[in-house]
Amino acid sequence: MFRNNRGISVITAIFIITIIAIIGTVLAVQSITQSEETGNEYLSTQALYYAEAGAYCAMLDIYTNNALTQSSYDFGNGTANITATKNGDLWIIESQGICGNISTDKFARRKLRVIYRH
Repeated sequence: MFRNNRGISVITAIFIITIIAIIGTVLAVQSITQSEETGNEYLSTQALYYAEAGAYCAMLDIYTNNALTQSSYDFGNGTANITATKNGDLWIIESQGICGNISTDKFARRKLRVIYRH
């Protein structure tokens, strides 16, 4: 009687191991994807901070010199590229922050526009 049930036990064990392997693979892929998303969010936030810092530096430059004398600021791990146009007593400052390594596709760009009255 038990001899007939031994084949079913092996099939059941293989089925359970296969299900556990599939679940483990899905969890591993999800973990890797979330890790990459976290890294991308970090780079994007840093790029925004560089863009903000570049805009503040440009406003200080305009306040001090009544003109934009520098179009790029280097912050170590990132840069801010600045363009500014004057319209009456308003300055329109566009700052693009870049964080990461552009050559390896692990980078982020964020752009912001500031209207500054001087």
